[in-house]
Amino acid sequence: KDIVASPDGLGLEQPRILELGGGGLAFTLLLRDTFPGAEIVIGEYTGAPGSREISALHRSGNERLAFAAHSFNLDSDPFPFPDASFDVVLCMEILEHLLLDPYHLFLEARRVLRPGGVFLLTTPNIVSAEALQKVLDLHSPYLFGIYSRHGAYGRHNREYTPGEVNGLGECAGLDTAALVTSDVYPPSREVTELRSWLAERDDPLHLRGQNIFYLGRRGERQPTGYPEFLFDFDPSRHRARLQVSLLRVEVVAAAPVQVQAQVTNHGTYTWQVAGEGYTRFRAMLYSAEGALLQRDFFAHTLPQAVPPGGNLQLDLSFPAPAQAGSYRLRFDMVHEQVCWFSDMRSDYAQLELRVSADG
Repeated sequence: KDIVASPDGLGLEQPRILELGGGGLAFTLLLRDTFPGAEIVIGEYTGAPGSREISALHRSGNERLAFAAHSFNLDSDPFPFPDASFDVVLCMEILEHLLLDPYHLFLEARRVLRPGGVFLLTTPNIVSAEALQKVLDLHSPYLFGIYSRHGAYGRHNREYTPGEVNGLGECAGLDTAALVTSDVYPPSREVTELRSWLAERDDPLHLRGQNIFYLGRRGERQPTGYPEFLFDFDPSRHRARLQVSLLRVEVVAAAPVQVQAQVTNHGTYTWQVAGEGYTRFRAMLYSAEGALLQRDFFAHTLPQAVPPGGNLQLDLSFPAPAQAGSYRLRFDMVHEQVCWFSDMRSDYAQLELRVSADG
């Protein structure tokens, strides 16, 4: 509250707050008690995009509070809100569950914040004194690294250092207003002796708490791109638009499939035709039900290099599957030895193909 409502903070008594992962409503109700006039919007992930209203009875027992909740994947989906539409974005104990792209979360949080707005994030500290003691005891430093029956997002897929969290914020264009750590759970290890040893080394003991508390403010700083200390790729480099058509959607088994394609380079590197990491046009083969049958079904080397903004017309032919049936062809660009573009959430094209028996 001091940060949001104080004169040297946002100066707001009635902020508009986006609470990420707030489907449980416990902290949401605490927010409402702290800021009675605030508009609180919840960002959750139910497995599919959409929106709903969720409600809970206030602790007084006299009022039922309702909140708008929007479902989207923090790892990959654009937040379904306009630019500069919130004063505060809260992300408590979520970062460690992300599987693909924590930078996307920071970028989107900055985008939906108004100038001067703040992003408050908490997450376990992988270099806490307790985590260090666990390593010395020959255990994993993770707070919760075990595999979970709740799926890919049920476990801590990665835990972070204070410097990594701070670096993500800076690269996303946020100014660091606060970066502290604190012990918030009952200790699982005795760390008094370790802390004494760390103090003798002039260690920054204030960054050895169990949990990281980060506060980033949207100011004039602009995003600088994916941090190299955390990523070996930049998805913005791999962007393409594919327009693909089949001259015939019904062919005989093993007969030529004729394809016309126009591909446009919307990324930031030139598609080379040879050498290390060249780029090709590829197709994957799926069953009609969507099961992957052959990842490397067809590959075509580009006839010429394609710079950013350039496009290329392709007229191609390759053999149909040898077995009769209904199939799906998924066309994609591939930066060889680096990634398939669609893995970076770029565009791809998918078409139906029906194959009849020979004769």
